[in-house]
Amino acid sequence: MQQTDTVIRDSPKKFIRNVFKLITGMGVGQVLLVLATPFITRLYSVKDFGLWSIFIATQTILGNIACFRYEYSIITADDDEQAINQLGISVLFSLFSSNIIALALLFWGDHFVGWFNIQEFRSFLYLVPIIVLFTALGNGLRYWTSRAGNFSLIAIARLLSYIIMVGVPLVTGFFFVATASALIWGTLLGSMIQMFVLSLELWRTKA
Repeated sequence: MQQTDTVIRDSPKKFIRNVFKLITGMGVGQVLLVLATPFITRLYSVKDFGLWSIFIATQTILGNIACFRYEYSIITADDDEQAINQLGISVLFSLFSSNIIALALLFWGDHFVGWFNIQEFRSFLYLVPIIVLFTALGNGLRYWTSRAGNFSLIAIARLLSYIIMVGVPLVTGFFFVATASALIWGTLLGSMIQMFVLSLELWRTKA
């Protein structure tokens, strides 16, 4: 396995360069989002944005705790062998959490939308465990990629995620029917693409 431990002792100049890469990827993505927002708000209704907000809130809360924050241990591991084991445990926690959520929604999904009076969200419940899994796996892979020092890949993954997240609603809204499904699927596909791009570092390291 290729060593990735040296990232922690980078020179100040390299550290600044790595920070710049991360800021660039996120900054360009944010600019795209800002530029696309006026068009998206004209294509989609307030109800569509409400359902999208529920989906994003669910992703943020559940996706970031699905690994039980075990992904933090990846970057602080003593060596690569320990780090890959931590990543494996994070993956197991991600799978466990997403399956528990899927079972909970299968049996109590109707109660959930009833309690919060969001009946329109019922048709998107099946996507919740999927976005939680993608988000949790992406978090673990991002920490592994950070440990490897491949900040360019992290920036690319974030940028592609933003492009998909705004591109799907725009294309769907302009050429097809603008519904909440396009906003939600854009977010889901963006998370999936980000996860797959970040996994490239894992395959490169193991190769």
